[in-house]
Amino acid sequence: MIDYDDQEEDSFDEWDEETSTLPCPNCNLPVYEDAEQCPSCQHYILPGAQSSSNRFPLGTQIMIWILILSLLLPAILGLLQFVQ
Repeated sequence: MIDYDDQEEDSFDEWDEETSTLPCPNCNLPVYEDAEQCPSCQHYILPGAQSSSNRFPLGTQIMIWILILSLLLPAILGLLQFVQ
């Protein structure tokens, strides 16, 4: 007698391995590799496009710029005061 439950689990494992995900080039969230568009940011995925893995999310970029400006602004103001 054939046990269909075992066959379903095996076929599910094979399906799961075949549907791999890649990071979206725009938002870095996982997208199925055969998807045409990212479901999160709606960015169209071009064939062969690679994600910029060193790119930070927008919120992190804003925080980095705030940190940089908060460190540079007092130094610039101090130099301006010293020059005058």
